[in-house]
Amino acid sequence: TGRSVYVGSNLRDVLKSVIKGEFTPPSTVWESRGDEFPYPKLLESICLKALSVDPSDRYQSAREFAEVIERFMNGVLEQERAKESAQEAYCLGQTYYALFIDRFEYQSKIAKKVELAQTNYKKSRTDDHRTELWALENQLDELLNPLEESFAHAISAFQSALRDVPDHNKSKASMTQLYKVRYQQALETNDQRMMIFFEERIKEYATDHELLE
Repeated sequence: TGRSVYVGSNLRDVLKSVIKGEFTPPSTVWESRGDEFPYPKLLESICLKALSVDPSDRYQSAREFAEVIERFMNGVLEQERAKESAQEAYCLGQTYYALFIDRFEYQSKIAKKVELAQTNYKKSRTDDHRTELWALENQLDELLNPLEESFAHAISAFQSALRDVPDHNKSKASMTQLYKVRYQQALETNDQRMMIFFEERIKEYATDHELLE
């Protein structure tokens, strides 16, 4: 940074900052000058840990500190962080995946009720059956946005995991299953455009074995 960690207009202010552990992170110092931070964020995080005000939060020995820096220099630490980040994204994706499946199954049940209500109304033309049909159709419409949101969040999380670890096979497998569900839905409604779209996504992420299922 070209400046001391702790700065102040006088010694008292500097000591207060030291006691509280209040200092400006290196990247922020560079940005305040209007310059782009030229170092990896991971290296900055190592420095910030070493500067923690609580001794228990710092590296516990010079050897540990040196080993972390060596792992950083060799790229090992970055790979480990990428794997951790990918796993976090995958777990988040699984949460939205489960939510999507629950909502999809519920939507399918309501859709079947709508079909039955349509049949009943066509036969009877009564006000009661018409009211029932309208209520179910409204319920089905209200489920659409939450369903699409959970699907989009799941896909986004899995894609984030793949950006960190391109061969994160669990994320690929989960995305494949999600796209298969949507393909089947498009098939049942005879939506040719969406069938083609989801088929291409399946081919993009599925293994040879999954393509044959």
